[in-house]
Amino acid sequence: MPVAASERLIVPISPADKKAVERKAAAGKMSMAEFARRAVLKYDPREEETRIEAELRTVLQAFGTIHAQTIEQLDRTNAALDAVFAHFAEKTQG
Repeated sequence: MPVAASERLIVPISPADKKAVERKAAAGKMSMAEFARRAVLKYDPREEETRIEAELRTVLQAFGTIHAQTIEQLDRTNAALDAVFAHFAEKTQG
């Protein structure tokens, strides 16, 4: 059997955040206190850290791929410029 709520927790909150809590609580047909209780009990900072780390690994992988592709394109561009410079060097010396 659940224990009756007997403690109070006063939390400073911005007017915009309070409106968001009011809106979400109303959408769930519950009081703001019940909404806050459920949100607090569901929140686990370790899960958030795990999610953020996974997102960062994904971004890092994407940057690694893009970096490799950029280096390859720069190598191709450099080779093409070398060919152009060599061509004009022959024309001006020949």
